Amino acid sequence: MDTYIQKHFAGALAYKELIRCLKWYMDCSAELIRQDHIQEAMRALEYLFKFIVQSRILYSRATCGMEEEQFRSSIQELFHSIRFVLSLDSRNSETLLFTQAALLNSFPTIFDELLQMFTVQEVAEFVRGTLGSMPSTVHIGQSMDVVKLQSIARTVDSRLFSFSESRRILLPVVLHHIHLHLRQQKELLICSGILGSIFSIVKTSSLVVAPHPTPSALPRTGVTPARGRPAKSALYTSQSEKLSSVTGRCPSEWRPVCAQQATQHNSTQSCCF
Repeated sequence: MDTYIQKHFAGALAYKELIRCLKWYMDCSAELIRQDHIQEAMRALEYLFKFIVQSRILYSRATCGMEEEQFRSSIQELFHSIRFVLSLDSRNSETLLFTQAALLNSFPTIFDELLQMFTVQEVAEFVRGTLGSMPSTVHIGQSMDVVKLQSIARTVDSRLFSFSESRRILLPVVLHHIHLHLRQQKELLICSGILGSIFSIVKTSSLVVAPHPTPSALPRTGVTPARGRPAKSALYTSQSEKLSSVTGRCPSEWRPVCAQQATQHNSTQSCCF
């Protein structure tokens, strides 16, 4: 399929209809009882975006970049529809829940395609808005909580997150959702894995990021290290300082979350930093 898209696909105008159909599917997701066709489209999101991007590239080459603003506007409108789907309350609709899960599973696969057409900062803004549209609750249902965190984990592991410019944009919303689960003691293993990935990326990054003022991404959790455990204290202090080097925040702002992560690390021995 990739070979066909790159070497043989010639639909220079196809992107317009693909975007229109995708947007229509998502806008109708709150009304339709049967959503099998919508879920199939969500599962195929990666290749739908491959076709969209390749089609736009062909059209741009043929017309010397005509209708660039219209294309960018249509993608922004499509993301408004994506956020609409994820913002819906699916607690009383199993069908809608499956649609949201299919969308979240496929969502990280489109980042590389978007990076062909937009800057790192622009793609990061798309992703931040999408992740931020998810309900800030942890009682939707265990399965949906897992899908949501798995999508965040794949976002952190994506090429997009390797850029310091995108990390500045994405870290607040990523840590917001992690904080919600840590506060409720839910899905601790997945949260630990995400934090471990973040710390690993920060540690191995060779980029020096200048501090810049931004609002705190996390409220204090009230979690404090147990007395008589200096090793754990040193662990989460070190981790918080690594994370703050990316965001320019005071290390103390990250310590409550890192303390929770360190506690989980000691109890499970399942994550490494």
